Amino acid sequence: MTDERKDLPPVNSPNFLAKLREAMQTYLGNRGDKMDRGITLRDLADAGMVEVSRRYLTGGRVSPVSGTGPAVEGTYEPDLTPPPMPTGFTATAAISNLLVESGAPNYTQGHGHAKARLYGVTWISGPLPVFADAVVITEFPGTVASYATNPATTWHLWLTWVSVDDVESPPAGGTNGVVTRTGEDVSLLLTALSGEITSSELSQALNTRVDLIDGGVPVVSTLSGSLVTLAAEQTATNQQVQQDLNSVGASWLESITTLNATTALVHDAGIYTDPVSGTVKISGVEAANDHLNTVDIRLDSAEGSIALKASTTYVDNAISTAVLDPSQVPVFSALEARISTAEVDIDSLQSTITLKAQNTDLSATNLRMTTAEENIDALEGEITLRVTNADFDLVTGGLNTRIGSAETTLTAI
Repeated sequence: MTDERKDLPPVNSPNFLAKLREAMQTYLGNRGDKMDRGITLRDLADAGMVEVSRRYLTGGRVSPVSGTGPAVEGTYEPDLTPPPMPTGFTATAAISNLLVESGAPNYTQGHGHAKARLYGVTWISGPLPVFADAVVITEFPGTVASYATNPATTWHLWLTWVSVDDVESPPAGGTNGVVTRTGEDVSLLLTALSGEITSSELSQALNTRVDLIDGGVPVVSTLSGSLVTLAAEQTATNQQVQQDLNSVGASWLESITTLNATTALVHDAGIYTDPVSGTVKISGVEAANDHLNTVDIRLDSAEGSIALKASTTYVDNAISTAVLDPSQVPVFSALEARISTAEVDIDSLQSTITLKAQNTDLSATNLRMTTAEENIDALEGEITLRVTNADFDLVTGGLNTRIGSAETTLTAI
């Protein structure tokens, strides 16, 4: 929209104040077209278009503009320097695709590399084409590209680099370009060969050899006897190989069965919440053939306590029977057991922390129990440590028992 206001009316005109008000509102941007708003010196300085004179700001009678601002000084200037000719330009062909590749475009002219431009022209006969005959067939930003085309086609290709400022380099490829040809059409090739093989010399030669076999060449009797012997020996060898394979298969099956039994695992875990008692219990279990691991965490808001318990149970007799002499095996029963338990109990109401670890080893001839406890009581001001070891040995004629205990109590004064 064009601003048609040229001037204000004379001061003594009856509409002078109205026109003056309209003009001021327009220049302030409060009325009329927004494009007619006036631009102040502050607007230009804030936009970085001008630098305001310090003398002007301090009252000097000079131009308010001392120079251009940073926005004007930072105006983008394109670099029209052409990039270098592409390096490492190669082209190969498949049946219906062209594959082109070039070196890395690490130039800085024109503010760096933007894309590569591939020119091409097909040729059948006549004078070889030159770059002026080619057209752009594809563009790509990297160093490798493919282009779909028809089979049995001869291409002459050229490659150029294009900078960020859209300046193109001289073409790579020479006078007649890089030449490559796509493969022949497989369907057309099969059609051309269809029916031709029967009349070829190869077909006649093969038929001659087959006729010799069908004609019944006489067999020497000694050769016939040798073949029968060899056949019998081969049959016996095949039977022995089959037996060996059956034995190996049985061994593999036994090994796989044992491995599966050894590596069988059962996992389970769960969280139980009782909203009435305010108790939360978290449990996890892992069971293998000879092992059982359990972990329990109990949170009781009513009692103000946290209880943690971890237990490992190991039951096995195979280890004993494997490492001992077979004559000694009947001395042992079918059970070897080991139970290990660790517990932590934190009680906020009693102001206590209790830690307990216990290990139990059980066999047919021995029972050993070891317990270690530590109790920290903040109300009583005590720390109690206790270690107990009990060893029960079954020997000929009776039961030997050894119990050892150590206890320490630290009391605050």
